[in-house]
Amino acid sequence: MTKHSDGKIKGQALWCHVVEPETFKGKSTNKLTVTLMPSVEDLKTIMEEARTVFEEFKEKNQKRMVGEPNFGSYREDDNGDATIKFVTNAVITTKAGKTLEKEVPVFDGHGKPVSTKIKTTIGNGSEVIVAYQLFPYWNTSKNFGVSFRLDALQLLKYIPYGAGADASAFGFTEHEGTFDSATVADEDEEGTEQTACDADVPFPDDEDF
Repeated sequence: MTKHSDGKIKGQALWCHVVEPETFKGKSTNKLTVTLMPSVEDLKTIMEEARTVFEEFKEKNQKRMVGEPNFGSYREDDNGDATIKFVTNAVITTKAGKTLEKEVPVFDGHGKPVSTKIKTTIGNGSEVIVAYQLFPYWNTSKNFGVSFRLDALQLLKYIPYGAGADASAFGFTEHEGTFDSATVADEDEEGTEQTACDADVPFPDDEDF
C-alpha cells in the first residue's frame, strides 16, 4: 500500500456530505466530502506536508512525470480565500469483490458520536476538525499528485443546514460607520413565519467545486 500521512486540520466547513454521497448534475459521485476553509497558517502547513509526501513518493518510484503534481482538492477564489476538499469513496469494492459502505464518523466537541440527524444537517460555517490522510498517487505521466482523504470529523460549532451561516462564512467582516440593521424596527417580525421559499438556500449540491 502507498505510504500516507495522517493529520488533523481545523476550519469552517462548506458543502458537507458525510452521510449521503455528493451529487453532480443529479447523479451520485460515490464520494463523501467536506470542503474546509482553514486558517492561512494551517493551510500553509498542510500544503507543505502534501508537497513533502509527494516528493518522497516521487523519489522512490522514479516514474515519468510531466508538469506539476495535482493537488486537486485545493482551490483559491478571486478574493484569495482558499479551501481544501477532503474526499472518500462512499462505497468500496474489495479485491475479493465484496462491497462495503464507508461511514465517516462525526463527533461533538466532547468526543461523543453525533446523531444521524446532525450528521446530515451540518451547514456552511460550522466549525470542524477534519481527520485526514494524504495519499500520493501516479496514474499516468500526466496524472499524478496527492489525494486528501476524509477519515472523520469533530464538530466544534454546529450550524444546521439551511439555518444560514454567519457573515464570516462568506468572507464578510464588520465595518465601522455602516448600516446597522438593529436601528430599523422590523414591523413584520411578529406573527410572520418564514417559508421554505423565503429561507436562505445554500449552494446546490450539483455545482462543481
